[in-house]
Amino acid sequence: KATVSVLNWLPLFTSGRSLLPEPSSAMRPSLLCAVAVLLARGAAASGSLMMPSWFGDDMVLQTNIDSGLRAVLHGRAAAGEVVTVREIDEATQKAEAQYEVVADEEGEWAVQLTPIGERGHTELRTIVVSTADGGERVARRTLRGFVLFCSGQSNMQLQTAAALNATAEVATLSDPHLKNIRFFMTPRAYSATPQFDVTNSSHRICDAGNNTMCGRWLTAAEAVSTDFASQFSGVCWMTARDTLRMHGVGAPMGVVQSAWGGTPAQSWVPKAAYEYCDTHAPPVYPSGMTDQHGPSMLYNTMIYPFRKMVIGGALWYQGEADSVGGLGGAAVQQKYACLLTQLVRSWRADKQIGDFPFIIYQLTTSMTASPAACTEYTNASTPTGGDKTSSFCGVRLAQASGYPRPGGALDNTGLVVTYDLPGQSLYGYIHPPNKAEVARRGALQLLRVAYGRPGPFTNTYADPPPRPITSVFSGPVLDAVRYDAAAAQMALTFKDDTSRGMHFWNVSGANYDGTVDACTLCCPRGPAFEVHGDAGWAPIPNGDVEFTAAGGVVLPGVPQGATAVRYAYSNWVECAVRNEDDLPMVPFLVDVIPEAPTAPGSPPGRAADPLSPPMGWNDWNYAHANIDEQTVLDTAALMASLGLRDLGYQYINIDDGWQVARDEAGRIVADDIRFPSGMKAVADAVHAEGFKFGVYTAAKEFTCQSRPGSWMHEAIDAATYCEWGVDYLKIDRCKGREYADANTSWTRFRDGLNACTAKTGRAVLEAVSSCNAPDGCGTWVADVADLWRVSADIQATWSSIVHNALQSNAMREVARPGKWNDADMLQVGNVGLSLAEQRAHFSMWCVISSPLLIATNLHTIAPAALAILKNAEAIAVNQDLGVDGAIQGRVVIHTDALLAWVKPLSDGRVAAVLVNLGNSAAPQTLSWQDAHLSGPQRVRDIWRRRDVGTAADAYQTPPVAAHDAAFLIFAPEDY
Repeated sequence: KATVSVLNWLPLFTSGRSLLPEPSSAMRPSLLCAVAVLLARGAAASGSLMMPSWFGDDMVLQTNIDSGLRAVLHGRAAAGEVVTVREIDEATQKAEAQYEVVADEEGEWAVQLTPIGERGHTELRTIVVSTADGGERVARRTLRGFVLFCSGQSNMQLQTAAALNATAEVATLSDPHLKNIRFFMTPRAYSATPQFDVTNSSHRICDAGNNTMCGRWLTAAEAVSTDFASQFSGVCWMTARDTLRMHGVGAPMGVVQSAWGGTPAQSWVPKAAYEYCDTHAPPVYPSGMTDQHGPSMLYNTMIYPFRKMVIGGALWYQGEADSVGGLGGAAVQQKYACLLTQLVRSWRADKQIGDFPFIIYQLTTSMTASPAACTEYTNASTPTGGDKTSSFCGVRLAQASGYPRPGGALDNTGLVVTYDLPGQSLYGYIHPPNKAEVARRGALQLLRVAYGRPGPFTNTYADPPPRPITSVFSGPVLDAVRYDAAAAQMALTFKDDTSRGMHFWNVSGANYDGTVDACTLCCPRGPAFEVHGDAGWAPIPNGDVEFTAAGGVVLPGVPQGATAVRYAYSNWVECAVRNEDDLPMVPFLVDVIPEAPTAPGSPPGRAADPLSPPMGWNDWNYAHANIDEQTVLDTAALMASLGLRDLGYQYINIDDGWQVARDEAGRIVADDIRFPSGMKAVADAVHAEGFKFGVYTAAKEFTCQSRPGSWMHEAIDAATYCEWGVDYLKIDRCKGREYADANTSWTRFRDGLNACTAKTGRAVLEAVSSCNAPDGCGTWVADVADLWRVSADIQATWSSIVHNALQSNAMREVARPGKWNDADMLQVGNVGLSLAEQRAHFSMWCVISSPLLIATNLHTIAPAALAILKNAEAIAVNQDLGVDGAIQGRVVIHTDALLAWVKPLSDGRVAAVLVNLGNSAAPQTLSWQDAHLSGPQRVRDIWRRRDVGTAADAYQTPPVAAHDAAFLIFAPEDY
């Protein structure tokens, strides 16, 4: 009699993740014109060097703490110009790091900064960027912290001064715990083409009233003393403040405001995303909209200039301008769902840091209290004027469709529900003034999504009243509906612990003048839930609704032929359901349909242990902790279509950031914000694409990103991973308590994984970190692990590449077929290495038979970098088992100018990699004496893909570029 339902939401618009490629040179603004503009302003150009205005004094760069992310600096210079970046500790005046990069043929350059330790949060650094032609830019007093990007329309733009208790809110910035909040206000500007910097538009307005305060960073002290904080977005900085109060007391936080009131979503997306939604969703906007309302006009000037800024998360508060449309609520709902999905995807694609956390602020009410339904409210205050049908509840549902769920359009997002916070500010009912509570709810979402903390969260140093405030991260979030037609009732269940203590609440909110904007029907007469039956929508009286002790809702008296249920479907919600922490239920409208049968899992993989080093993909080097279900599944499909699977790249591995807690039984719990379908479902989907599936854990109590580690849980974790269908387990070390003996955790996992193989017939690789002592751990590590890291984490720098390769050489006698030294994941395709360095990097990893784990965004990888990864001859050297168990090549020459490697192959040939360590192109020579060759040898050049002749006793290459490599195969003349 019972039908278990799945949730049938809006059209998901899931086709394609990245609709906007990097703009071609034709799309980019003229370099000469941009230089002229910037020189005239005297701000961003020096010599040929140009940098965006967000690079400057008091800047906050994204930290690796909690996210693993690496900050990136970028700019423009003359093509071929060497750009040097130096980081200087201001306390010691010592150089902490130095980087060099060459501007490409279009003058673009970028460097990835190395991560810092925990102490780096308190260190002020000067960053100097210079070029040989005399260009120089200096940023003083910079910090590493969490960068929060805040965008949208007027409710995000709304200045703190318009909020309730504005003076008291601004005064909180005097708290020493908040001294490291820093502010950046983007000037409002629009353009028909993407701009390099926010200063490039002639249509430039500063909301601070003083144009010198836009386009630069201000400290908390300066923001207070100049009254800038009162003019800054209240939602933006107060969300940052409350995040620090509940998690990172004293940590730096940079807040960036880039918002413009009254603007529709189409203004904030790139052209390709707008065109996609114009084709796939009903038309809503009038044609011919220009200035800030036109398609892509604000994306080009207020989003695109930040495309290389690495951020910890984004806040999006917008939708009022999209709630009006001549086609009514359904059309608005579909159009907005499409635009929101593509907005998030395109912004993420721009930054190349994975699916960074994205928090969506849902619309509140826009008028005085009224029971008006969605199609009954009219509003003449639209961007184009006129009297249009308003659909705030339609937009709210479209915003809710961006919340993670199985089969959904977006993952790693949060939703801030605000319909229960009405009120009138100085700017009307459309701008309710209780921004402090809106911000607190935003902080709860940010802690859950960006920091991966399950909660509950406590405000440890609340302002008066001086009491801690503890709360879960969200109000009730619908999980499933069970419809019992015979009993004429529906049972609603909710996610996580969000639904404890549910109760009805009469909606009301304070106005700026001290009066109250209160409900008219309220809970006695304003039904919260409605069910669609044979006769249409019917309300369920609130008095009949049952809140269960288990945190569910039972709706009795369901009409016959029920097909859907909805909650809070009104422009002005009269009656809200809140949980015990007074957070409101997320609005929903879902179909009740039969549950789809569960798809069978994929068959177990081959039982035989592989002998050649594993090949595949790992998210860490580009996405770091910004990993989610969509990224994994899209990457698997893309690897298959690119032919990488057929070349041997068979593992799809998830690194740190997927786990969130342990349940009462001690089982590891996946983060359902990032993996809403669950890990077994993801593993099954990866297997269905013909790949194997891997996950990450840590031998200590916590992972590097402070997620739960496996200390004291190895047996239950191994059993859990076995149930999920895991084929590869990476075991890091990291934080917290650990065993006295390094191999205790590894051994316990080995036992558990062996039991899994015995049970399922599936071989599970165990990858551990780390072992780099051949006479120490090297004598036993192969007994408990299949592969082991031999070095520190690889960085996208030339020195790191060479260092890791040499560390592997020191361990070469430990490796053998089926047991491999791991020089770490590949950096091919990532910011920081030139194409020549990427080629040398891959060459060395192949000759030393290190695992080949691609760790870049394959959706946007440059064709030349992809060609490196797809070179079948190079891969064959990596996979070759060598001679007499010596699977790994070794160093035969190491000078200041040349690093030469040689690997005898199982078929009698010899592979050699000659790396030019110098800073200029030069021929490289390998003698037969060094290579242990004899007699004439036929020579094949792997990168040039051709035979290059026969050599008698030595071979000299054509000039090899600086930091490039020649990859050669030598075969006896009679081979």
